Amino acid sequence: QEGRQEGRQEGRQEGRQEGRQEGLHDAVTLTLAARGLHPDDRQAAALQACTDEAQLARWLLLAAQIESIDELFTD
Repeated sequence: QEGRQEGRQEGRQEGRQEGRQEGLHDAVTLTLAARGLHPDDRQAAALQACTDEAQLARWLLLAAQIESIDELFTD
């Protein structure tokens, strides 16, 4: 029973993390689209593959400021 409870708790934590990541992905994509910036297939794949919430948050801030989509992926 204790193992099952731990498993459920871990599942909830993973679900929340995935939800935050999905929300950040959506926010970046919508912000870019609202500004008329559209990633190409390679850039869109890189965005969707990212699971680092700190990186996604940086991209969200940049998405509101950049002039070119290429600026999003240059460090």
